[in-house]
Amino acid sequence: MITQSYARRVMQITFLSLLVGLFLFIFGPVRAQGEEEIVKTKRVSGEISVIRPSYINIIFAREKRRGAEYEAMFLLNDDVKFIRKDLEELEPGDRVEIKYDGYFKIEKNEETGEEEERFVRRVTKEIRFVSPSTKGKLISK
Repeated sequence: MITQSYARRVMQITFLSLLVGLFLFIFGPVRAQGEEEIVKTKRVSGEISVIRPSYINIIFAREKRRGAEYEAMFLLNDDVKFIRKDLEELEPGDRVEIKYDGYFKIEKNEETGEEEERFVRRVTKEIRFVSPSTKGKLISK
């Protein structure tokens, strides 16, 4: 048996769901139109720190004074082209150059009114072996 309070609660939830759906239907496309996605092809070189079948991490900059390292992760898929060495032959410590497409969204800054780029994702295109490790293995597999 359905009680009156249960029926009232169902009606409230239904009304709120319709209200949220209507809001998203009206204002969702407006926000999407204001954002434009651009692609920039970039290259970065560095030393492999971690290598797995699905991704590779490289250290692309070091600050000796502070002891800081800057590292980037690149996802791997079947479309990635390997030059000079295959994935199985690469080791931590090897120097590589990675070519990738960076995807950015152009958004307007509400405070300044200027357009700004916001990083969305990167897609790895090719990995070129540059040189073997000079220090031996940094990190074991």
